[in-house]
Amino acid sequence: MCYRGLTALLLVVVVLTAVTLLRPWLDPDVRPSIEQLPGITVHGLNRQAIDFAALQGRPLLVTFWSITCASCVKEIPHLVELYERHTRDGLAIVGVSSPQDLPHRVVEFVREYGIPYPVALDVEARAQKAFGGVFVTPTTFLFAADGELVFKTVGPFDKDQVEQLVIKLLSRQGGEEAGPAAHSTRQEQR
Repeated sequence: MCYRGLTALLLVVVVLTAVTLLRPWLDPDVRPSIEQLPGITVHGLNRQAIDFAALQGRPLLVTFWSITCASCVKEIPHLVELYERHTRDGLAIVGVSSPQDLPHRVVEFVREYGIPYPVALDVEARAQKAFGGVFVTPTTFLFAADGELVFKTVGPFDKDQVEQLVIKLLSRQGGEEAGPAAHSTRQEQR
């Protein structure tokens, strides 16, 4: 009888601990958020430095993804299309691979899918932490040229909505950037 009581108590403690620890991952209202582009440097596939602060001055789309995430893989053609259409106009795109992805597998994946934009290997989860605690893939951020967060979505993004925001940001380069009214979370206007 005492063994059952201790087992039940232990189970309750484990469940409560798990709920407490997982809540920031699962509840977007509790998860830390960012409003500005973090000024961190990460390493790309060929150990080249990707300095997010140096990318300021042009619109930047940052996507957190994983090679094992079906939604992420489905988004890649859209990201490649955005890159090919708008990189000459000033758009920068950086993919950040999941810390769980083995670097050699990411390199193979990027080569197989022909991803033209830089991809960072976030093996120590530094980028995930700097971007406010990214725990779900895909997660996509769009920043204005001044580094202000304009759009964030957890889960697949709406291709047309993101392209319209990119076009709007590119047309405003040199002028007034999109302000807080353009912010979006989960593809809904705030």
